[in-house]
Amino acid sequence: MRRAVATAPVAALIVIAAGCATVPQGHAPAPTPAPQPPPPPVTAILGYEAMADSLASVDASGLAGRRIALDPGHGGFFRGALGVHGLTEAEVNLGVALKLRDLLVARGATVFMTRDRDRDFLTPADSSLKADLTERARLANAFAPDLFLSIHHNADAGGAHDVNETQTYYKLGDSGPSLDVAQDVHRGLVRNVGIRPHRVSPGNYFVLRNSDAPGILTESSYITNPGVEERLRLPEKQEIEAEALCVGLARYFARPLPAIASFAAVLARDPAARAETTFVDGDPVLEARVTGAFDEASIEIDGAAAAPGRTGDRLAWRPSGSWAPGTHVATLRVRLAGVGAARERRLRFHVSGTPAMLRAATWPEGAGRDGRPFGVRVEIQDALGRPCPDSARVRLRGVRAGGLAPRDTEITAVDGVGWAYFRARPVGRDTRPRIRVVLVARAAARTGTDGDPARDDPPAVRPETLTIQPSRPAARPTSEGAAPARPTSEGAAPARPTSEGAAPARPTSDARDARAGAHGRLAHSRRIRGDPARQRGRGACAAARGLPAHRLRRRGAAVRGDRGRRARGAARHARSRGRRR
Repeated sequence: MRRAVATAPVAALIVIAAGCATVPQGHAPAPTPAPQPPPPPVTAILGYEAMADSLASVDASGLAGRRIALDPGHGGFFRGALGVHGLTEAEVNLGVALKLRDLLVARGATVFMTRDRDRDFLTPADSSLKADLTERARLANAFAPDLFLSIHHNADAGGAHDVNETQTYYKLGDSGPSLDVAQDVHRGLVRNVGIRPHRVSPGNYFVLRNSDAPGILTESSYITNPGVEERLRLPEKQEIEAEALCVGLARYFARPLPAIASFAAVLARDPAARAETTFVDGDPVLEARVTGAFDEASIEIDGAAAAPGRTGDRLAWRPSGSWAPGTHVATLRVRLAGVGAARERRLRFHVSGTPAMLRAATWPEGAGRDGRPFGVRVEIQDALGRPCPDSARVRLRGVRAGGLAPRDTEITAVDGVGWAYFRARPVGRDTRPRIRVVLVARAAARTGTDGDPARDDPPAVRPETLTIQPSRPAARPTSEGAAPARPTSEGAAPARPTSEGAAPARPTSDARDARAGAHGRLAHSRRIRGDPARQRGRGACAAARGLPAHRLRRRGAAVRGDRGRRARGAARHARSRGRRR
């Protein structure tokens, strides 16, 4: 009873508070979210306790005869990550790789190590990290391995010392064998080294993208974690990691994977022909043979996917039309679902056509008329009109090239196209220079699989002739701004009407030169006999030259002297006439 009386005031207060609060009709009050508890702190698992899988329980028969390249990361000048107490990544990588090498060799594998001691690959000429990595990739590729494995240990980029994780990277872009082996090796590390968290990711590391074989890179743990560092100092802990890697490799090579036995390009018209890498005037067919069961096959031609045809264990693919001239790259991938993919095969070959025609054009269009330099674009094509990618020498020679410079030149056409440059100067009315384009010879740049160089004989290609129309000499304008009329067939220009009392306009220099020739011929054919004949001659000369008579008389007087000299000349003419009679 007392408890009920005591709780009554509390209930009253709750009712009063609820009544004071104004809640809009139709809207319920928003519930207050409960505070979330903070996430539990992540405790890094140090790992390296003991092996969960025994090497004896794993089928290692697939390792026999396999060629495996091991790359202990860093070394020499490059120490890699550094532990809190001074342990370097380079020495841990080498210790794990040496122990893994012994395990693989004992099971029949052939192992190559990029380094088996503390060293780098620097030279006095190049002391960069890229030079060191390039030499590692070169050595591994020269070994022609079935698999490339680079061993590393990680460091936290932020400087934290409580981080630990297992990471496995596969070659970026290879979702076939590189991803398959990464999954098997990563499973072996996670089960036996025992570190959480973990992940598998594509890696664009230098040694991976430059490896010809399928490749992976492991970061088994973080050496910057003090607990992990102390364990990695111990040889028995390094042995655990080596055994975990061996378990993953054994499981991968135990897969019944298909294999691409052959992949080549042969001529379509001759199925019995051998594989080549250079085809002239031919359309090759891509053929392959696969050993082992497979249910998926794809071909990538110059970056485009294609589906080959299958007949038993053989694959074939041909384009719907002719191959484009140039170099082509084909990649074949084969996979068995649920098991894995075969190592991809890549094929590179070159297709070219015999030059059959030349095409030449000026650039820009109509060039040469303004006197500026212009270009001539020359294209070499085969019988199908496709550009010939092989280099060739082309000669361009001017025909009736009085206004063309240079008159003769030779260029090299690359990928079927070449350029030459000229200048056309103003020439006469009927002069049109031409450029004769002739194919001199093809370049012997590519060879076949037999090593025989391509022939350098000049092919029988019809020359191309290009006509250039340069500008003509501009006429000098008259005072009215128009060019004078040309002389007529009789040698005299049509009279230009003048206004009363005004002298006709003086002809231009071109017209004067043309009419002076007519005046000279007339004076030579006509004998001047006395003053009347001379006056008639002067009138004809004036009409022929377009000059007024009084100007012609003054000019004659200046040439022949005064009037007395003219009179004496007339008397001599009269006496000579009398003697002839």
